[in-house]
Amino acid sequence: MYWIVSLQLIFGILFARRTLLLLRQRNLIADADMKMLSALLFVMFFCVTDIARRDPLIQMLAVVLCCSVLLILPQLFQLRLKRLIQREFPGFLGKVILEMKAGNSFRGAIDKHLSQAEEIWEQWLRSMIESRVFLHTACDISDAWWSKYLQELQAAEENPHMALTRLENFRQKLRVLSEFRRKSGQALAQARIQMVVMTVLYLALLAITMTQFQITSHRRIIFASLGLFGAGQVLFWWIGQKRTWKT
Repeated sequence: MYWIVSLQLIFGILFARRTLLLLRQRNLIADADMKMLSALLFVMFFCVTDIARRDPLIQMLAVVLCCSVLLILPQLFQLRLKRLIQREFPGFLGKVILEMKAGNSFRGAIDKHLSQAEEIWEQWLRSMIESRVFLHTACDISDAWWSKYLQELQAAEENPHMALTRLENFRQKLRVLSEFRRKSGQALAQARIQMVVMTVLYLALLAITMTQFQITSHRRIIFASLGLFGAGQVLFWWIGQKRTWKT
């Protein structure tokens, strides 16, 4: 029995290590964060094993659950990186523009601000620029969220005489998009708050109705109301997730 528990523990540790190495390979996690997560996952798997050491089935279920959670880590870190790039890239672009106005070339301005990259978004950006912009590595980026950034940087690299103008126009576009994203996010947040308030009111009214009247006599109306309310909830949240705004 103990060898089964040990094998499941080793599998969990190896799976966690493979996931973290994949995150580091994609520049989605810093070395310091990787060491901290490695220690936490190591302790977590050992705690699970210690608790369920007399029941391999429970341990297996716990290990499978932990590994399932680890499977979504790349998506979570990718989302975090996307938000960091969207927030930090306009400022980085402004520094590059200032360096170019001071007489530096596009490549020199990039190297100056990314040669000592410490933040995770800087490391990722340096890797992408070196491979996609300077080395012209072939890659289909038509559907990638960062395609618009790399396309503008590639255009600036290929057309040095127009680089400064293109970068200034792109920075202005990013500022407008950022402001629009902020305002649309506020509007969506207000709609969500209203939906939550309406949900609370509906549930309270439903509870009062069910206590004041006989449920069996009005079950069709109650079920129809619940169905319409549920459909409205699904439709609202689906539209909120899928809605795209033209700018």
